[in-house]
Amino acid sequence: MSQPLIGSKNSWSNFEKCVLEIFNIALVMLREKISLPIEEDSVTGDSLNRQLDICLFHAVLKWEQTHETEIPTSPSPNLRQQPDLSSDGLMHDYERTKPDFQWTFKDKLGSSDNLNSIYKSYAIECKRIGKDISSQRNLNKEYVSKGILRFITNSHRYGQFASSGLMIGYVQSSDAQIILDKVNTAALSNSLPELLLSTKGWEQAVSRLDHKLQRPEIEPSPFELRHLWVDLRHHYEQKITSAEKNESNSKKQKVQKPKSSKVKSNNE
Repeated sequence: MSQPLIGSKNSWSNFEKCVLEIFNIALVMLREKISLPIEEDSVTGDSLNRQLDICLFHAVLKWEQTHETEIPTSPSPNLRQQPDLSSDGLMHDYERTKPDFQWTFKDKLGSSDNLNSIYKSYAIECKRIGKDISSQRNLNKEYVSKGILRFITNSHRYGQFASSGLMIGYVQSSDAQIILDKVNTAALSNSLPELLLSTKGWEQAVSRLDHKLQRPEIEPSPFELRHLWVDLRHHYEQKITSAEKNESNSKKQKVQKPKSSKVKSNNE
């Protein structure tokens, strides 16, 4: 049996390595599905996050079989954030926020005098990126405003007490480099550093990017935000073409035709 990557002597970095490997496996599985919904989350129907959750069960099992070891915890979707275990017991507003996924970890290397250093939660937030298919939303700006910023603002405090976290980018359209340029433009406009593409460059299925963030009001800081972008464009090519045609037809209908001028006869 191989040496377990998660156990009494393992660190947060080893745990994160395991998490990233499993999410990578799950995202490849997601990409290979016959069809996928458009929205990342939905309370009324199917969603990308729900499909990813299903894939994660299979990915965990596949990872365990490959490494011949069991994982003591598993990712959970839409859970409220862990409270500050050193606080006075009052509930804070950020505890009502729910990252798309959380993966708990009991760090044996933490201090018994500080429970927050032992019980940690790896936060994962998922967002669609590219040109929006069904509305006029700016998905690439939202990746920053409703994604990255949640890891550094007091309103959400995603990944507090942890040194790193993860964002999933569902690439539905456009070119990955164009998306990165637009995301980085949005990041810079919010006084954030740019995302850096892995030295492996853009990959066919899942690409890795990294981001170092300063969090003046949240511990620990700096914070390492990982990004896994999965290329799902082949699922939406027909939908995008159809949406663009509908948009074009709608614009044509809005163009008013010039009023016909009636020439008066001499008898009028």
